[in-house]
Amino acid sequence: MNETMTVFLRKTFQKIEQNVIIRAIQNGVALAIPAILCGSTALLLLSLPIPGYQTLLHSAGWKPYLELLTIIHGCTLDVITLILLITISISFEKYLKLNTGGMLVFVNLSAYLIFCWNAAKSFDFTLFQSTMLFNALLVVCVSSMLYHTLNLWMQKVFKHQSANESTFFHAMYAIIPIAVILLLFSFLHLLMSAFGINDLQSLISDAMLTIFTALGTTLFSGVIFIFLLHLMWFFGIHGGNVLDNVARNYFALQSGQIMSKTFLDTFVLFGGCGALLCLIAAIMIADKRKVFKRFVGFSTLPAVFNMNELLIFGIPIVLNPVYLVPFILTPIVLTVISYGAMFFHIVPIPIHGVEWTSPIFISGYAATGSISGSILQLVNLIVGMLIYLPFVRFNMRRINQTKKMQVKKLEELVILHEEDGTSPKLMQLEGEAGEMARFLLGEIVHQLHKGEINIHYQPQVNQKGKALGAEALLRCFVESIGYLYPPLVIALLKENGYLELLRDLLIHQVFCDLKILQDQGYQHFILSLNLTAEQLVNPKLISKIQQEIDQTGINSSMIGLELTEQAAMEITQKNIAQIMRLRKLGVRIIMDDFGMGHSSMMYLLNNQFDCVKLDGSLIKQLRDSKRSAKIIESIMQLSQSLHFDVVAEYVEDQSQQQQLADMGCHIYQGWLYSKALSFTDLQAYLHEHNAEP
Repeated sequence: MNETMTVFLRKTFQKIEQNVIIRAIQNGVALAIPAILCGSTALLLLSLPIPGYQTLLHSAGWKPYLELLTIIHGCTLDVITLILLITISISFEKYLKLNTGGMLVFVNLSAYLIFCWNAAKSFDFTLFQSTMLFNALLVVCVSSMLYHTLNLWMQKVFKHQSANESTFFHAMYAIIPIAVILLLFSFLHLLMSAFGINDLQSLISDAMLTIFTALGTTLFSGVIFIFLLHLMWFFGIHGGNVLDNVARNYFALQSGQIMSKTFLDTFVLFGGCGALLCLIAAIMIADKRKVFKRFVGFSTLPAVFNMNELLIFGIPIVLNPVYLVPFILTPIVLTVISYGAMFFHIVPIPIHGVEWTSPIFISGYAATGSISGSILQLVNLIVGMLIYLPFVRFNMRRINQTKKMQVKKLEELVILHEEDGTSPKLMQLEGEAGEMARFLLGEIVHQLHKGEINIHYQPQVNQKGKALGAEALLRCFVESIGYLYPPLVIALLKENGYLELLRDLLIHQVFCDLKILQDQGYQHFILSLNLTAEQLVNPKLISKIQQEIDQTGINSSMIGLELTEQAAMEITQKNIAQIMRLRKLGVRIIMDDFGMGHSSMMYLLNNQFDCVKLDGSLIKQLRDSKRSAKIIESIMQLSQSLHFDVVAEYVEDQSQQQQLADMGCHIYQGWLYSKALSFTDLQAYLHEHNAEP
């Protein structure tokens, strides 16, 4: 697949997945996964194809255990349509931004019951079984979108804002939309009843029965059966139930007949529909997402026994455009391969019926009475895996690209707030941006609690090229995304109260690294780290630094604390005493991004800083702006008068360095000398560039 086609498909799938109906269904299905998991586990324990276990399970002593499993299964998978109707309705409320307080669930449930009410006009729990899932999906989508449209119309007509109204008035405004929806589905129900149609899924089932009666039991009919089965599943129709009469009546196991239900269950549908054991194998090989692989691995055991609801709804397969082709193509290819192997007498034709829960390889041997049946299943597993592999790889790249785009939007939002001097509320964002912010926070906090703080160091060198110190830079790596923009990490942690934990881990790591450097003979090397104003003035900071000094024996002058000018503006006179105590302790206080702003001058006047780092914009404009040069010259004169050091950041070429040297600035940090290095690489750098002045 060339790059142009990949980009085209990625954009196409992105547009499809951004469709509010598809997103609402997929999100609603995800909400139902816990119920599906419980039900699948109960079904697995009820259906294990082990004779001794089944005898024990149905014995008198195990009756409570059997009843418990039956109840769990009955209250989850047996009413999966009801569960999904509720969760998808909740999801529609979210994506359509409907402030209904759960009213949409009531509307959709009522519309569904009216649409599917049976001829006896009595309530029947079969309305909520998986056979009715397609009907529920159809009703929920139509009802939700119609409610949304009518709700917008009501807002325009009555000029009300639902978010600001009381529950009573909101209910009043909903009367007309709800009445229209219920009347519509009542009319549709009467219309279907007039034509003798009980529900759409039954209509499809009857039509399939008629078609396959004419086709017979050939390879062609088998391929058509497999195609329709999987096409239905993709759109949320329980293909197995819709085509159950076809499978049992026209693909019954008969002597000398290749195409049968046993043939399909054993050699095509191992792992359930879609031959999802093949997809599991492909994901384990090609997908790099650890959390997702854990979920798939957890789903493997039920899939071995051909129960794949977790994968169908959890990946998901339903309405997922990426997996449409392999989900349908794989079982068709396996049908042709298996039919050919038996037609040419390479593998015996199945002669024994096999329980649908029988695991792969065991079922192949049991159906054919030959090890060649198991070998054919292995060949099919490998072929199916090879079909799924490119789609798994494409899906992983597409998801990673989407994640990076969402992270980029969060970074841009943080930058905007930095310019305004405000703090963003990332966790309150709606839609994909909010979901990504919450995902990133979870990943970052998980790393913090495990102590997996990652620091890189960018060396600071003098005019002779000797390394005098380094700035500690936070590096947070998230799988499938890469390194995060540090201010984004800080913004997420600050918003959720984790700055103190981050500060303690940073300080501890820097002191540990300083201890190693000191033991290697670098007695005067300085490591500095950035702190927010909130972290700097926290009363626990001094005790933390004192604790690290006592434990490591590090000279306190080897540690520097950097504070941006913007952060310095947040420090009040009350907190000045905190900074003075830090300086008395011997810690170097450094102002980062120093310019000629009012706050910079005020804090220099109070003599609170041992070192300033020139604002990067001054360095970047140095070559083309005489104004920047004049500002730097003024700062250098101040440094001589007030006795503080000056470090120039973003030094990227020799001409910049020479200009700065001519102005009296002799300490540099930037890509001209080195990028940010891991601690191991920093030690190698110091070995090459003597750190001692």
